[in-house]
Amino acid sequence: MAKDYYKILGVDKNATEDEIKKAYHKLAIKWHPDKHTNDSEEDKKKAETMFKDIAEAYEVLSNPTEREKYDNPHTEFKFDSSFNPFDLFNSMRGNGGMADMFSSFFGDRRARKQQNTNGKDLAISLNVTLEELYSGALKKIRFAREEQCSECKGSGLSPNGIKKTCPDCGGVGYKNYVSGAFQQISSCPSCGGSGTKIENPCKKCHGIGLEKVYRELEINIPKGAADGMEFTIKGEGSQTPTSNGKFGDLYIQIRELPHPIFERDGSDLYMAVNVPILIAITGGEYIIDTIDGKQIKVKIPKLCEYNSKLRIASKGMPQFKSTKHGDLYCIVRYKMPNNISKEESELLEELKKHENFK
Repeated sequence: MAKDYYKILGVDKNATEDEIKKAYHKLAIKWHPDKHTNDSEEDKKKAETMFKDIAEAYEVLSNPTEREKYDNPHTEFKFDSSFNPFDLFNSMRGNGGMADMFSSFFGDRRARKQQNTNGKDLAISLNVTLEELYSGALKKIRFAREEQCSECKGSGLSPNGIKKTCPDCGGVGYKNYVSGAFQQISSCPSCGGSGTKIENPCKKCHGIGLEKVYRELEINIPKGAADGMEFTIKGEGSQTPTSNGKFGDLYIQIRELPHPIFERDGSDLYMAVNVPILIAITGGEYIIDTIDGKQIKVKIPKLCEYNSKLRIASKGMPQFKSTKHGDLYCIVRYKMPNNISKEESELLEELKKHENFK
């Protein structure tokens, strides 16, 4: 029984030639075995099967004569088993509107070169305490970035070094490998995809053209910043061999450290307050320490239940880029006395006789 080519490509039976071509384009890139080299053996096998079925479906449905035979229920359709799906994929390199398939799969060399002229971006995380996020802080960071080699000025060459076209790939940066019925295309292992090889490379950078340099910067953490926020410092990233001296950007992501007392929810703060049990019963005032190091009195209502939530307006975190503050919520816990005197014990025994304490 013939395979359902329309289902394989995910198109309708009335699909146009252009729709079939686009479907093949998308699926061939997704299931190309070279994109699944790090998968399990089972997943690799699945990718190979899918890639072959997708190519087979396109080979038939893109040919009007073969498609008509396939669609005719009275015709005994049989596909040529010697068909090589990689031949089809590789033929798309110069096939008009489908030429972008090869670029999107392997990355257009000119596009990559243009992209790298702006340097390479870096990302680091910065640990910040809740107090620092409350008040704002100036933090010093130290990080490593890649800069043009001071010895060879980025060329990767020693004084008598030269660059030559890679003899293994002919300068294209990739190679074809045949494994059974399948063909894979990978970056050239000899030149790493650059298309060139260096004879007598720079001894300091070993031909890379870059060296690791440590930088120190002072970062201003604004009030109200929160975990996960990201700040950009232009021009503090790395250089690349093709960036012509330009640096990428540095992205700094805030990592809020856990606090032993306060928990944060947006601009609101939560804290557990251990209230002496008699104050929880009779009501009164209890002094707490706030995030800014000050002390305030909290009014405890009579018969305050365990886990009651008491709101103190505007005593939470400052709101980012605002003069307003969130709220502080005190979660009531009961504090038991460490010990009681004979007199206190007698008073409590007397209380136990009252209806409310039975």
